Amino acid sequence: MKAMILAAGRGERLKPITNIIPKPLISINGKSPIKKHLENLDRANFTHVVINLSHLGSKICKQFGYKFGKGISISYSFEPSQALETAGGIAYAEPWKDANDPFLVLNGDIWSDWDAREAYDIAKKIKKNKLWGYLIMVDNYEGSKGDFFLDTSSNLFTLKQNLKLKKNVYEKLTFSGFGIYTSKMFDSVIKGKPSSLRPIFDFGIDQSLIIGGKYNGEWFDIGSHKMLEKLRLQFSKKTSNNE
Repeated sequence: MKAMILAAGRGERLKPITNIIPKPLISINGKSPIKKHLENLDRANFTHVVINLSHLGSKICKQFGYKFGKGISISYSFEPSQALETAGGIAYAEPWKDANDPFLVLNGDIWSDWDAREAYDIAKKIKKNKLWGYLIMVDNYEGSKGDFFLDTSSNLFTLKQNLKLKKNVYEKLTFSGFGIYTSKMFDSVIKGKPSSLRPIFDFGIDQSLIIGGKYNGEWFDIGSHKMLEKLRLQFSKKTSNNE
């Protein structure tokens, strides 16, 4: 099974830090989010990881090279100067190339202890049910009002769908930035053109082709100074408690 780490963002909300350091390389207690992802994937026995790069991407390439851990080979997708957005970046890199099996995608600016080994069982479910993909959802955090509704049977619903159902039994959650996808999700994306994931998600959910599940463990989006400092403060408290 292949994995892709999205690391091409410019990190506008984290300036001036991101003027010299790409978001995925920002240190959290001595470790960067992208290194944490690679360690997670290595423990889960992934063998091939694609990383897309743009802003200061050469620093990521220089730090990790083309091998990691006990058996991961790394390849890089260097994007054109025009920002391709998330779906555009995935379609440009084509992590499914030479195989149509489901693949795991992780946002490079997320810090989490989600276990990548879960992706294998999710991939089996996707293939068995001929789905487009599976989204890992988390509780809403400060600044997030929630992306979709999730029921107890892994069904996702958009806000529009939930209003039509006239039920309030579904939990409103935020997309974690982690997902297991298939190449079919990106058939409508023109390679080299900007494209976002949200319209694809909305269509796929409406057609019951994308499902999801909730993760209750550690998860932080470090895309803003506030969230970055919150995570660093949590680590400093852990360190103090262990002394």
